[in-house]
Amino acid sequence: MLRLSNPITMTGPRCDAIVCRWPLGSGVRVHPRTPGLRAGVASAVVFLVLAVVQGPVLDAQQPLGTLTGTVYDPLGAPVEGMLISIENGPFGSGVADEMMTDKAGQYRFERLPPGVYTILVPIEFAPVIEVSLDAGQVVRRDIRMHIEEVIGTFSVCVDCAAAPRYTPPDSLVKEFANDRESAQKQLVTIAEPVVGWEHFEPDVRVTDTIRERGFTGAVVLEASVEADGALKNVTVVSSPHAELSAAAVAALQRERWNAATVRGMPVAAPLRLTIEFVRRATPK
Repeated sequence: MLRLSNPITMTGPRCDAIVCRWPLGSGVRVHPRTPGLRAGVASAVVFLVLAVVQGPVLDAQQPLGTLTGTVYDPLGAPVEGMLISIENGPFGSGVADEMMTDKAGQYRFERLPPGVYTILVPIEFAPVIEVSLDAGQVVRRDIRMHIEEVIGTFSVCVDCAAAPRYTPPDSLVKEFANDRESAQKQLVTIAEPVVGWEHFEPDVRVTDTIRERGFTGAVVLEASVEADGALKNVTVVSSPHAELSAAAVAALQRERWNAATVRGMPVAAPLRLTIEFVRRATPK
């Protein structure tokens, strides 16, 4: 409330944003003007607008990263037309993208936000790669395919009567043949027995000693199928008895093999087989 020094008649005051002033000689004191609610709201609105505008601008100015590299086959040649995909976040919930490698086997993903990315190639011969990408960073990760070790496990009954080897029907043989023909057109194929893994049964000959003494257990073998299909470097990794080892090695060496291939070219590949010597189940 304004207090008058002398109760006199006066003209109205002139007010600006700070104070109100009365005409000279009016005897009225000059009082600071208190900002009203409207001014406070306006200031808050301006502050909020600045905050909203400035936030995204700062994020947009953050440098983005790049992931790049070359895909090589097991012989070291670049692979053209290979699908490459990337993803980040829990269960791929963040950025996800894919592309094909160019004629030089190269891929390049640009404008990526910082984070940990998984690089995937949809083929079993290529490793899964994880890479951490910082803001503005260019990271190169080459992908080199490799021929994996062929792994198989088979069981042999030591006290069962000898049974003829299984012969699949012609329709199934034809189906497998078509599958094999399609596989041969792939970039990489695995080593396999000449009869095919779908028909393969190791020709393990259970000796009288094994049968009479009831030897059982698993024999683990490693070997290499060479480019010419020859089986070399057969090694017993583990075995419960030498008699079982001898029977397993002999069975493996009796088989004929097809070499693994890369772009149709035969190459050597590792092999690891487990042969389990078991007894038939005893009825209760």
